[in-house]
Amino acid sequence: MAGNNFTEKSAQGLTCREQGGEVDTEGLGEEKKINTEEAIRFLEEFRRDILYLINERFDSILADCTTENAADTSQTKIHQGALGGQTGVYKGKRPVSVTLPNGDEHEVKTWKQVALLILQDCDSNPQSHEKLMAARNRVFGRQRTILADSENGMQVPLKISDGLYFEAKFDTETLLTVLRDRVLRYAGYDYSRVEIRYLEP
Repeated sequence: MAGNNFTEKSAQGLTCREQGGEVDTEGLGEEKKINTEEAIRFLEEFRRDILYLINERFDSILADCTTENAADTSQTKIHQGALGGQTGVYKGKRPVSVTLPNGDEHEVKTWKQVALLILQDCDSNPQSHEKLMAARNRVFGRQRTILADSENGMQVPLKISDGLYFEAKFDTETLLTVLRDRVLRYAGYDYSRVEIRYLEP
């Protein structure tokens, strides 16, 4: 087949058709030539975004089911875990509250609220705040900046404080892992004393 180029054009959706040894790709932005490797990277990112939306939807469905069951306290199981433990145990669960290292307990309804509460507590410490500010635009995930000085380029930004934002577009397990290992650990925050209470469906 002659040529391995793709043509990218601005449009809604993604359609491909083969013409004369080339593949025209519509819906990828300004018209330009991109090679096969770039097209594969785009499709991989597109697949990750779709999987994220699917996971988020199922988490929401499971949370709704848990909320309905919560009315019957005899059948509701509330568990407690530490942020320093395995984050996979929280997948598909609904958070109830977070206890910070200082002993303060806060009620929550979503995992994004969990992440934001912990980040703001971390940021309230002057030394940790200084480290977080210094790390802006230098902490990256596979496709996006995790910690930045603005919400530009972020898909689900959480505002920690003025000029400090965290990207929260992850499923529950990845969100808590990235929060702990890529941000809190660097900032010197004692996440081992963070306790999370959650409902078991």
